[in-house]
Amino acid sequence: EPELEIIFSECEDTDKGIKILGLPANEETRNYYPDMLSLLQLDSDEGIGLEFGKSAVLNFLFKQPDLGYRNWKRGKAVLK
Repeated sequence: EPELEIIFSECEDTDKGIKILGLPANEETRNYYPDMLSLLQLDSDEGIGLEFGKSAVLNFLFKQPDLGYRNWKRGKAVLK
């Protein structure tokens, strides 16, 4: 089985896919949690066997101060 290679590059906040540190791609999530950043966004991808229901995106959200203090208990996982 081939290895999975993920290459991160600069992208727009509204881009779907796998992203590290930015705003959530989903507008509803951005509006509901306006003061939170997405530490990690995982988008459903059949090709690699990563699926969260019907085209859902999983975001791990934190307020910026909590990221700075590494306060991982204050994060939220949001599936939309």
